Amino acid sequence: MTGYTTLIKFALWAALIIACTWFVWHMAGTIHDNIYEDGRLAERAVWESKEAIRSKELAKAIADAAQAMAAEHEKQVNGLTGALNNEIKAKDKLSRDLADINRTNRGLWIDAKNCRNSANETTRKTESAGISGGETGRVRLPSQVEKDLWELAADAQRVVIQYETCRQTLIPLVEVVPDS
Repeated sequence: MTGYTTLIKFALWAALIIACTWFVWHMAGTIHDNIYEDGRLAERAVWESKEAIRSKELAKAIADAAQAMAAEHEKQVNGLTGALNNEIKAKDKLSRDLADINRTNRGLWIDAKNCRNSANETTRKTESAGISGGETGRVRLPSQVEKDLWELAADAQRVVIQYETCRQTLIPLVEVVPDS
């Protein structure tokens, strides 16, 4: 029986060594896993804090961009409104000026020396310019020619008003780059 006792002692020592090795291995693995998990959680906490800061900065940047866009939009709307108000004022002034001209119009006159159609010259109303020898100084243009010229002048002024309105409307919308 002594052989069995020794065998049992060695078996118990072997079981004890295996149990201790397993215990140490288990504890090392648990400690390693805990260290890994703690590191992962710490790293995640750092990442989350940085992400929170970045999110706040991004939200602030978006708010600033939105505010800048709103200010730019307001500027463009004010520019457009101003351009349209200027157009309305210019057209009203043009209408008043044309009405004043039509009310006080004494006609359009041309220098008699520049008149080419001498057959019609006698039928036109003439005005003396005080030239010696009895010559008339100016000849009034026919009423249809006067009317057409006034309409052309009004149309030309309307084109100028439209050009200025277009220019005032578009200048805030584009960046003018000078030639180098």
